[in-house]
Amino acid sequence: MLLRKTVALQTVRRGAVVPLVAICLVAVLAFTALAIDGGLLLCDRRNIQEAADAAALAAAIDLYNNSATYNGLDGSGSAATSAKKTAADNGYTDGTNNVTVKVNIPPLSGPYTGKASYAEVIITMQQQRYFSTLIGTGNIPVKARAVAIGAAPGTEGNGILVLKASGSNTMQASNNGNINVTGGNIVVNSSDKDAINISHSGNIQADDIKAHGPAESPNPGGYSSSTGRVIVNNSPYKVQAGASVVGDPLSTLAAPSTTGLANYGSVSLNVSGTNPVPQGTFTYGKSTSTTAFTLYPGNYSGDFTINDGNASHVYTLSSGVYYFSGNVTFSNFAGTCTDAGLGVCLFITNGKGLTLSSGGTLSLSTISSGTYANYPVIFLDHGDSANVTLSGAGSITATGVLYFPSTNMLTLSNTGNINLTGNLITYAMNLSNTGNLNVTYPGPAPHSAGTLYLVE
Repeated sequence: MLLRKTVALQTVRRGAVVPLVAICLVAVLAFTALAIDGGLLLCDRRNIQEAADAAALAAAIDLYNNSATYNGLDGSGSAATSAKKTAADNGYTDGTNNVTVKVNIPPLSGPYTGKASYAEVIITMQQQRYFSTLIGTGNIPVKARAVAIGAAPGTEGNGILVLKASGSNTMQASNNGNINVTGGNIVVNSSDKDAINISHSGNIQADDIKAHGPAESPNPGGYSSSTGRVIVNNSPYKVQAGASVVGDPLSTLAAPSTTGLANYGSVSLNVSGTNPVPQGTFTYGKSTSTTAFTLYPGNYSGDFTINDGNASHVYTLSSGVYYFSGNVTFSNFAGTCTDAGLGVCLFITNGKGLTLSSGGTLSLSTISSGTYANYPVIFLDHGDSANVTLSGAGSITATGVLYFPSTNMLTLSNTGNINLTGNLITYAMNLSNTGNLNVTYPGPAPHSAGTLYLVE
């Protein structure tokens, strides 16, 4: 009997499992990368945000403690220093290990942009990749931002600060001269009982008016009045007599340097009647329009004069620092001189002043970066006593700080106007014959119990 042996044929397999496993492994590693690197990013984001919050509060505490001296600004730089030290104490040192710590006082972004008494801190770091190098290269940026407010009771909100320490009539409003501060205070440092003088339908209005001088019955706060009005919005508060002297918050702000600035010498531009602005007359002016002229940042070492009665002419200031060593005069000027919202600092020194007349307008805004960020739009040098005069419907519309710390007198007359969103700091001032000064203070509401907390 023959035995038959049956041999089962086995199916040949092609090893398809190996690439399938490889493909699945990539997905598994990607999920692992997300779990590990993503978890690290979440942890870093939480830590960096806590550091930014702490740094912003540190800056706000410094602003709070120095409110009476610096009026909500970081005049000495100590608030920014405190913020960076706090960030470093929490492991984020500016300029080390790809970490940047930026402090903006006032803030440069968000709803509190440009507002005094607020501090903005932005911290950025670079997180090293681990498993996620499978799906990307380079470090992953991690960023946190915080904003805090620091304003001591009764010290915030100073829209106008008159620095002169003694003498009468340091703030005058007469013959329908009007001074109005919206959302802020007026502080007059003079110890004289007649430091504030209102007469012949002059008007002064603010949320609070604080006079260092003594009260004089029946007029509190040391002011005199003859058919003039003083309106204090925060009823029942009256003009506060014997208020503390507020120091100049920008006393340590250095004058700009002429190093690196183009030299232009004197400027004298005269345009008569309806004639167009002459083109190609000056090396610093370039324009293809016969009704427009462009000026550039630089060192103007002589007098700067524009005489142009044509209201349709526009003079554009390119953004930057303008250093004037001579008088700045817009005489018989009916046109517009604007920085187009890009920001300038007009610095005037050598005992010279600023004159604007005949209906022309300066439309200016503060520089957004650099040494003079959010500081003076117009800056008369420390110690210079020259006048600033606006008359004949000449006007300044500005956002930022107008800073005249030693000027003999800021004079607005014959419907000369200033419309300012920011702060005015001047040595003395006189408004008459329907001169108008309107200041909208961009900081926190005055007469709070003091504010110190994170707002963003």
